[in-house]
Amino acid sequence: QASKEAELAETRDLYRRAGYALANSDKLQEAAVALERGRARGLGDALARDRADLERIREKDLRAYELYRQAVQELQSLESQERAGGSEGGTSAPRRDLMLEARNRLDEAVDAIRRIPGYEDFLKGQGWEDIAAAVVECQPLVYITAAPGGGVALVVHRSPGSADASVETVPLDGFSEERFQEHLKIWFDAYGGWQKALHDASLDYGQAEEKWFDAIDYVTGQLWQEVAEPIYASLQSLKPDQVFLIPTGLLALLPLHAAWRDKGGRREYLQDLLPISYIPSARALAYARRIAGSAAPEKLLAVDEPRLLKPSPLPSSGAEVSAISSHFYSPVILAHEKASRAAVLQALPKAQVAHFSCHGEANWNDPENSGLVMAKDEILTIKDLFELHLAGARLATLSACETGIPGTKLPDEVVSLPSAFIRAGFAGAIGSLWTVPDKSTALLMTSLYQLWREKGMLPSQALVEAQKELRAQEKFQHPFYWAAFYMTG
Repeated sequence: QASKEAELAETRDLYRRAGYALANSDKLQEAAVALERGRARGLGDALARDRADLERIREKDLRAYELYRQAVQELQSLESQERAGGSEGGTSAPRRDLMLEARNRLDEAVDAIRRIPGYEDFLKGQGWEDIAAAVVECQPLVYITAAPGGGVALVVHRSPGSADASVETVPLDGFSEERFQEHLKIWFDAYGGWQKALHDASLDYGQAEEKWFDAIDYVTGQLWQEVAEPIYASLQSLKPDQVFLIPTGLLALLPLHAAWRDKGGRREYLQDLLPISYIPSARALAYARRIAGSAAPEKLLAVDEPRLLKPSPLPSSGAEVSAISSHFYSPVILAHEKASRAAVLQALPKAQVAHFSCHGEANWNDPENSGLVMAKDEILTIKDLFELHLAGARLATLSACETGIPGTKLPDEVVSLPSAFIRAGFAGAIGSLWTVPDKSTALLMTSLYQLWREKGMLPSQALVEAQKELRAQEKFQHPFYWAAFYMTG
């Protein structure tokens, strides 16, 4: 793992810059492939390996199926041991040898499967064919990247009755890497100042909050002009049912769905105009879509305000969980001291919907240790979720602070709680980009589940509609109260 991270750190800008250069050379399919290859490589490889559709392979070649299944289980066990031991000092020589042997056995199993007629490209992935296969009619993919001097969006879509997908380029001339860094500085200077004021009574909280609110307004307004407006204009003719955004690099830290314009004295947000979800990559979308089609969202696991060693109350949590649980038959609720890390990990494999009303903890530099705070301050980490290999579940809702922030060390790897839940076997996950207030979050979540469970909306549609309902209340109009939450999957 340490070797992989070293390589990714060295090459992290190459795919984005290659995608930009290829797009401007009118090599659009190659540009999309370059951006796809640079996105969520660890997640994509894990999904491809661990969630390969093996039923037909078992029918055609039982020996190849067994070889593959055994090799994957062996690698999962070794990777689990490596995560438990930490990768700071590298992998021990004996374990490295064992992993090399297991990978050799996996290669042998893959070679055996590729000899089966029709499976010649098994696990090769990350080519144009894989991107095209992930795109369905009226549901385009939009890759967004910034480079020195300018930016570009690639819209990958499939026309009705078309045998192949096609790519259109959307120039983002005002969205250069340099301009993007200016936005990030404004955003995180204001956010950092507000966070300090939250915990330091000697600082002027009102002034810090106002600066943070102003930064949200300014940056999301600029994102409309530089990114959202040209993308929206290019998508209007497609009349999409769903748009999957793939923002590259650190762009995933900003709420593109809340980019806004002034329309007759009122704000229109991008998510009002386009049905938006986020996805780490086309490969991840293919697996999430397959899981969504088979997972019945009936069994709820709800975590309600785990009891901490130093209490930090969530006054609205109980009402939120109670309202959400009413939409499910025989829900499992782990509240207060019962919401231990061990109890949640034991209950998750039986859940088809998981709702966490708790505190979150983002580790920006070591994202695998980001997580959800359980009873006695134990953290349910991304590492823990990597250990889960669920049969398939529909939705994880992370009603807590900073639960959707990807690590900044390797941003294109999209190591975040939502992507970890997708890797674990969920079709979708909802997370947050900043510290969120208790009251408005509870109202948002209550409305989301009502719209999903009673009105029959998709979770992504229900989230957008719930956000719209919340901001209809004057005191919750500002994006601070609702725009932190976004859907992945």
